[in-house]
Amino acid sequence: MTAPHPADALAALLAEQLPELERLSEAQTSWRPAADIWSGKEILGHLIDSSANNHARFVGGALAAGGNYAGYSQEGWVMVGGYQHRPWRDLLELWAAYQRQLIHLLRGVPAPAWRHEFTVRGERLTLHDLAYGYVDHTHRHLTQLRERCAEAPAGTPPDLGAAAASWNPLVPELTVQDFGRSLDFYTRVLGFSVRYRQSQPDFACLDLHGAQVMLEAWHPEGWNIAELRPPLGRGVNLRIEVRALDGVRERLRAAGVPLYRDLQEEWYSVAGGQQQGVLELLVQDPDGYLLRLSEPLGSRPGA
Repeated sequence: MTAPHPADALAALLAEQLPELERLSEAQTSWRPAADIWSGKEILGHLIDSSANNHARFVGGALAAGGNYAGYSQEGWVMVGGYQHRPWRDLLELWAAYQRQLIHLLRGVPAPAWRHEFTVRGERLTLHDLAYGYVDHTHRHLTQLRERCAEAPAGTPPDLGAAAASWNPLVPELTVQDFGRSLDFYTRVLGFSVRYRQSQPDFACLDLHGAQVMLEAWHPEGWNIAELRPPLGRGVNLRIEVRALDGVRERLRAAGVPLYRDLQEEWYSVAGGQQQGVLELLVQDPDGYLLRLSEPLGSRPGA
């Protein structure tokens, strides 16, 4: 039997796997069996990285033989990519869209180019070998991803009702004007994870080491007590405790987010004649809500 064209093999894999992946929950895909083992989100993130790296190899291999393509730091790419803090649905949409582009690319490769030889991580391959290796690699990791999610402990919350017991007694809910932009800011830049998400209207519950907040897109049926005028949240600031403020500050800088007030050490008087220290910076979110990010510095006797 003649093997299918590499593009057809990848298209068949996408059609087979995507419905199964769409059934996975935010909680399942966020679960890690150990701190140093990838979650389902991170496995899919690795496949996104694989798509990006092999995209360059496919193009180079189609254009000419004789190339020499190095490997890449897979663990490093996943770490820097921050996939654990992205919504599962967004990651899945990105991965699926990338596969459709690669399918389109592979279908356009001229027949003679499939025999082009080049080196990938020291191994001599044809473009045909590389393409089939990519499909096999993707299939193996998708199997690993689904098995990882199936291992998630029973009771991992599938919806807000089941998760409610682990939510703080007081959780602010912010009405936002551009839900996608706000969700990206809180997850990618600040490091929150998505505990629950729904659409119509867009809504998400977020958590950062116990600091919790809800986001909801503005809609006519919402609890709109007055017209929204930026900056939103006037008169309120939200204190959020973080573990490594320097890392958050660097992500804010890299994202081009201006700081309302840069890093500053503060000591506050508390009971028993003690002072509690914090390293703080203040920043406004995309709607103008003022966030006070604080890293604890411990305590000392009062002055």
